This record gives sequence, structure tokens and C-alpha cells, in this order.
Amino acid sequence: MKKTYTYVSRRGSKILCRGFYENGERYLDKVDYEPTLFISGKKTNEKPWHDIYGNKVYPVKPGSISDCKDFLDRYKDVEGFNVLGMTNWVSQYLSDEYNYEIHPDFNHTRVYTIDIETEIIDSFPDPSKANEEILLITVHDTLHDRYLVYGANKVNQEKVFGILEENGLSKDKVKFIITQDEYSMLKQFVIDWSNQYPDAITGWNTETFDIPFLVNRINRVLGEEFVKKLSPFGIVTERFIKRNNNEEQIYDIEGIAKLDYLDLMKKYTYGDRESWKLGDVAQDELGKTKLDFDCSFIESYQKYWDRFVAYNIIDVHLVEELDKKFKLIELAYTVAYMAKINPDEIFSPIRTWDSIIFNHLKSKGIVVPEQKRHKLENSIAGGFVKDPQMGKHEWIVSFDFASLYPSLMMFNNISPDTLIGDFFRNVKMDRLLSKDYDLDYLKQDEVCMTANGVGFTKTKKGFVPELVEGYYDLRKKTKKEMLKLEQEYADTKNEKLVPQISSLNAKQMAVKILMNSLFGAMASPYFRFFDTRMAE
Repeated sequence: MKKTYTYVSRRGSKILCRGFYENGERYLDKVDYEPTLFISGKKTNEKPWHDIYGNKVYPVKPGSISDCKDFLDRYKDVEGFNVLGMTNWVSQYLSDEYNYEIHPDFNHTRVYTIDIETEIIDSFPDPSKANEEILLITVHDTLHDRYLVYGANKVNQEKVFGILEENGLSKDKVKFIITQDEYSMLKQFVIDWSNQYPDAITGWNTETFDIPFLVNRINRVLGEEFVKKLSPFGIVTERFIKRNNNEEQIYDIEGIAKLDYLDLMKKYTYGDRESWKLGDVAQDELGKTKLDFDCSFIESYQKYWDRFVAYNIIDVHLVEELDKKFKLIELAYTVAYMAKINPDEIFSPIRTWDSIIFNHLKSKGIVVPEQKRHKLENSIAGGFVKDPQMGKHEWIVSFDFASLYPSLMMFNNISPDTLIGDFFRNVKMDRLLSKDYDLDYLKQDEVCMTANGVGFTKTKKGFVPELVEGYYDLRKKTKKEMLKLEQEYADTKNEKLVPQISSLNAKQMAVKILMNSLFGAMASPYFRFFDTRMAE
């Protein structure tokens, strides 16, 4: 029976895996995994594979993940004895265990949309300190399409229901869990959470506010044991990220993907916005906004509690409505399963493309080179800007090239396995445009020289253009389907077509962003196939 993973990670030599079978039955595994590595310079009894340049390499299985790490350390300085292969053990496990096509299945995937409200003491709450009391927690469960509202104050439910129905939300979908104090509320929340763990968490700015505040507050009020219960594997890890020149605390909850909807909107929807506040985005996209108050935030929960409860629920509802339009959660899972990575790893082009290329080459019996740390020694020229001709011109023509970066990669056959080297190290663009260089011999040798003077053979198609061409065709097909539905909507005004159109639009945009991001990945020293010549 086929199975779908929802999250896979590693702890020591164990692979931690979570997901469900075709019939919806859940599994939670801790696996002893033995990866495969490849060696050059020494034959084994195994059938040979090839590296990206066509040289024979041979598979070896040193044992556990720990044994593989020891093997790599032992031979890293042995001349002529190279160890190749995927050393991201989770990637290799996913490729081996799920070596078939996976599609998102939201009949079984549970996504929680979450929003918390806290009291205000002196200033805006600091999630790393979590000094303020949590007043409300609202969670929307996609599997049951219901809102669970946790609070520690009595609620006039009929009054809240009235406000919700005015804002298009049925009271039948809302369930209140009211306790006597914050301690009891948080305890009940953790108990319910651990009885039905989500596969993913989303919400507006959950990555740097709701989740860290919730984790830190639970730790302060209930203790570390209850924090551990947030993870199906009992592991919650603190780390720090840099955003807007600030270092921010975040938490990884092992076994659960984090898909902050604000980050998804920024990554997968084009267009500048004056504001990324939830109310402003919802107004622009849905014609709806947050519930308002004619008073300060503190007064809103002190004097108008029932309306404040509705305010919290509606914030979650707005994120749900945005996803009905954009289908970005589905998109995240689609990209993740295409690449064989975790859903929240799609935010990294390096991680995404490393896995895509690994699986593509593996299907052809080709081994990826070892992962090395590189140095970015020189800046990269992003493009050529011709000196302007001053004055008034009568005839002006503007060109827009469809999928320019992917087209350049396919046209020039840009790929690590086709790169020959520098032909003109310091090529002058004006001389190149004026055809001052003798390049006829390149054509005879079936070589394509790019504008920075780097040559690529055209005797074979590189694996990068091969991959890009597949995505390019997928995007054209998706856009064609989208345009067909848009015409049908224009003719019929059938509102049922709107979500389908939005989903197709998001998908084609995701593929476009994915293709364009490959240049950036190649320019990163952290990328396996890092090469500034190709990126430039």
C-alpha cells in the first residue's frame, strides 16, 4: 500500500518519519537507515553508476548514518579516492522510500491555521520573553473544517455567533473550550493538540510571533514537558534567523511543517503592496478586513470581550479565505512532493533544487558530486547596461522575453556537465556586440559561448536544461489550462471556476519562480553545483 509522508527528519542515526497510507491510516516511524555512497578509483562487485561527467563510480554501504559519516571522514583526504553521493540523509531516505509520484491529499492531511491574542502590558509583546498572558487561541482544523476557540473568560456565545454570521462564518463550525484560567486553558490546548497532531501549521506571521510566543508561554506556565508534547516526536528546537537586520527566535516542532501564510504570500504572489498587514491584504484580495474597534487594543479585550473573541476567530477565517483564493498550502505541498522535500523547505531554492537535481540524476543512474563548502571570491555581473544615447528618439521598441532566465539556460545549454571553460576571460561586451571576436571555430566544435566568455558543449543536452525544459513545458501547459478556464468564466460567470483559476495561476507562478531561482542557487556558495560562471 502506497504511503504519503508529511514530514521527515533525522536525529542521530534515526530517520523520523510521519505520514499516512492511502486509506488514511497514520504512521509514525523511527527508522534505522543505511544510506548508499559512491566511490571512484576503486572497483567493487556492485554494478557501476556514473558521475555527471560520465566516469564510472561504484556504490558502497558503510552501514548506519553514523558509519557513513565516519567513512566520509576517513577518506576525505585520501588522494584519488573520492566519495560521492547525497549526504543529506533525509533526502536520500525520501528518494529511496518514496520513489513514486506523490500528490497532495487533503482528505487526510491536517492543517491547523492558528492565531493567538495576548494582553498588552507596556508595549507590543516580545515573543522571546512571553511575559504577557495569552488571552485567546483559535485553531482552524482543515480535516473537520471547524474552529476551536480556547479562552479563560466567559463568553456570550450567541453574541459572538451573531458577529461571526455577519462576517460570513457559520456558528456550526465554531466550538468553544472555556476554562477557569490561563494555566487550564494552555493545558487543555496542549492535550487536544497532542491527541490530534497537525501535519502543518499556518497563520499570519506565525513563524516569528504566534509559535515562539506560544512555545515560550507554555514553557513559563506549564513547563518544558508540555512544550515537548507539541511535537509528535517530543522534540522542539530553538534557533535564530536574521530578518530585516534583526535576529529573531523561532522554534522547529519536529514532525510538523510550518507554512507561515505571510511568507507564502510574499514568495508566491507577485506585486508590490503598501502594507503586508493581514487586514490590508484581506481588503485588497477579498474585499473583507479584520473586525474593528473604536478604542485601544487594551480596551477592546477589557471592555468588549465578546467582540474581541469574534475578532480572533475572524483573523483565522481571513487566512482561510485567502487560501481558498490562492491555494498556497496546496502549492507548497505540490512543490515539496515534486522535489521530495518537506513542505516548509520550499522557501529555500538551494534545498529545493539540490533535491530535484539529485532525484533527476538518480533516475538516470548518475551520482551527484560530494557537497563542498565554497567561497564567493568575486562579485557576479547581473547584466549588461549599454550606455544611453542622449536626446529625443522618434522610434522606441520595448521587448519582453518570455521566461528569460530559463530560456537562456536551455538555449546556451548551461549545466555543470556541459561546461568547458573560459574562452575569453575578460570579454568586452561592446566588442562582442560589434562582432570583433572571431568565434567561427566555436560553431565548428559545437560549442556555445555565453556573454561572459564561458563555453558550453552542445554535443549533449545538460541535465540542467533538461530539467528546466520539463518545467517550462509544465508551465506552458498550466497557463493554457488557466486561460481556457478564464475564458469560460468570462462567458458563464460561474463562480466555481474562480478557485480553479487561482490554483492554476499559483501553480504556474510557482514553476516560474522555481525556474528563475536556479540562477540564484548556482550563485550561492552553499549550493552543491555552485559556479559563478554559470550563474553569471
